[in-house]
Amino acid sequence: MSKFYPHHVEDCIRQDKAWEAAADKVGESLTTPWMVERQILHLQHIAENGLPDCYEDFEEFLYDFYPGFAWGDPDREEQIKAVLADARFAAIAEAIQRDWDFDLRADLVKAITEKCPE
Repeated sequence: MSKFYPHHVEDCIRQDKAWEAAADKVGESLTTPWMVERQILHLQHIAENGLPDCYEDFEEFLYDFYPGFAWGDPDREEQIKAVLADARFAAIAEAIQRDWDFDLRADLVKAITEKCPE
């Protein structure tokens, strides 16, 4: 059962800034700790609230999610591994599997082996 909420651009911008402010507390902007925290907070939000209704499904959301990681292979791989290792990830992945019938863990593991375009 997919969960959606009404998409309001201003609310999304405000939420994004809140995630960035929270990430600022764990690391300098655009560092691995900062990016991982921001991604985890974003995923937690989806696990709790669903997706904005501007997305058709969870897989469409991934086009906006993956650019939130570093664009270079070693850093991106490190960040994805850190998301997978985060203590909050298991509950997030479970909620996404339940609500979206999507195996986020498998998708992230697969993304570790994919190379960024040059």
